[in-house]
Amino acid sequence: MRSMQRLVAVASALALAVLLFGLARLGVHQRAGPAHADVVLPGGIPATLYLPSGGRGPYDQLPAPPPQDERPPVVVLAHGVAADRAMMSTLARRIALAGYAVLAFDFRGHGENRNPFLSTAGRPDALGKDFAAAVDFVRASPQVNGSRVVVMGHSMGADAALDFATRDSGLDGVVALSGGWTLQGPYSPPNALFLWASGDPPDTRDPARALAARLAGVDAVQLGRSYGLLADLRGVRAVEVPGNDHLTILWSKAAAAEVVAWLDAIFQVQRLGTPPQEDPRLLDTAFALAAFLFVLLGVGLAMGDLAPRSLERPAAAGLAGLTLLAAAILLAFPAVAADPPLGFLGLEIGDVVISQLALAGGALLGLLALAGRLDTAAWRPRFGHGVAAGLAGFAVVYALLAPLGVVGHRLVPSPERLLASALAGLLVFPFFLGFEIALRRGGALAASGFGLAGRALVLGLLLLGVSLGVTPFVVVLMLPVLAALFLLFEIAAASLHAAGGNLVALAVLEAAWFAWATGATMPMRW
Repeated sequence: MRSMQRLVAVASALALAVLLFGLARLGVHQRAGPAHADVVLPGGIPATLYLPSGGRGPYDQLPAPPPQDERPPVVVLAHGVAADRAMMSTLARRIALAGYAVLAFDFRGHGENRNPFLSTAGRPDALGKDFAAAVDFVRASPQVNGSRVVVMGHSMGADAALDFATRDSGLDGVVALSGGWTLQGPYSPPNALFLWASGDPPDTRDPARALAARLAGVDAVQLGRSYGLLADLRGVRAVEVPGNDHLTILWSKAAAAEVVAWLDAIFQVQRLGTPPQEDPRLLDTAFALAAFLFVLLGVGLAMGDLAPRSLERPAAAGLAGLTLLAAAILLAFPAVAADPPLGFLGLEIGDVVISQLALAGGALLGLLALAGRLDTAAWRPRFGHGVAAGLAGFAVVYALLAPLGVVGHRLVPSPERLLASALAGLLVFPFFLGFEIALRRGGALAASGFGLAGRALVLGLLLLGVSLGVTPFVVVLMLPVLAALFLLFEIAAASLHAAGGNLVALAVLEAAWFAWATGATMPMRW
């Protein structure tokens, strides 16, 4: 066992060197690519302006404005719920490489936008002020042709783009990516392209397809066929992108190519070849994440060295632990059905999930105590050492993963998000502690098996909550991300279990990591 741990430690050290190299390359490629710079729109709205490839000024500065007749058309690009402009950056770069300017911005309560989020439920124009500020900015910008504007959005942003297009008559087109539910303004959206992924849920695909048919004036649109005249601003097209889901469509070359082809048709651009679509940051990120998996094994071993060993615990109780876990989560359903008790966190959607896990954690510890399975002797000795080890492990995880946010989602929290994350971590700690007490038993294989089963059970019950109307539907769209996060938890848990299995250290790492992921991404209401 010791020789295996030494081998894992060496592999983790080598992986750390590879990871650091990948992060360095990511930093280089983040600054390269199409000319781009961060700007702040009126109202404190953070945005990034991308310009077609060419000369650029010093770092994070745009080149001098081109002559008026050489200024490119511009796409105003909006993200979905619990996303931000960083998540849209690959798509923005690909559009810019094709010769168009792009302004990507953070909706209120998202990313770096510190204005409070306004719920869009029943109010598709709730984000209209942010869209209006972005469109007004590009219309006045000397870098772009402000008279040639297309609005585009993903998911929630798609609906916001469509709604804005029904209220502003000066646009050239609109692109709805995996979204689009209503048309409520006085105008018909001009030259509308509807794109969705084959893996999008029906609740996303069907309304978009119905809107496309309505605008095309047909009973049902034929996918891949264009309707209407673009010159009359009546063009409509609907396309399904195969092999992608609601999230991965953002990085799909096929989706980007469809967008560029539609822009070319609108602005009558003739091309001799296919525009470039390279974003080397994607390879850097994949490279770094692959190395991180091995680094995570080393983090678990180091935490095991820092924290005292837990007592050996029999494996037979794992099935009973799964039963208690399911019962605890189900018991929490009624308490969050009407109004989540932890709404003071100010995290839209996250309030519900954090409330459910916090209440389930209290119920799980209570059920374990009633069943005589709380096993305090296995985790109480030197409790503080376990907390310190867990926080140290999380600090390493944060330092290595936060830089990757430039491609996926900004992960460095604002002061408000930091406070919400800290409170959320304290509140969900009982759940992860109860989870580990109930399931982390026996040898490495048994402990990992029950751990994976428990995490699958949690995801399954969240889906049940969605079907019952207790958990927000958007959680369905986030399940792949949650599944990936839980898998990372289990990799760290397996390594820490082999090195001593301190349950407190493991629960602290999981609670802090989950709270950080939630606090950094969910819309903020204050």
